Amino acid sequence: MRIQMIELHGMVTRCLVIEKGDASFLCENCGVPTYSHELLAKEDPDWCMNCNDKEFRFDWDDDEMLVWTMEQMAKGTAVVVLKDDD
Repeated sequence: MRIQMIELHGMVTRCLVIEKGDASFLCENCGVPTYSHELLAKEDPDWCMNCNDKEFRFDWDDDEMLVWTMEQMAKGTAVVVLKDDD
């Protein structure tokens, strides 16, 4: 598991990259495998990113999401989880 800056949709984004063998746990809300890291921007560490975003950002428009993402980047936290299948 590592933090990496990756360009996504034209914007450099801090991501949590999951590597083969990284430990996961089941989301307390929906039951899918999920990951935790001290630099991952989640309000509820027991939930997956999808459940967390649905709970805390369900009604945000694109501009609000962009501002939040930029704020998280300034704090040094990751806002995306990606799997490295290599």
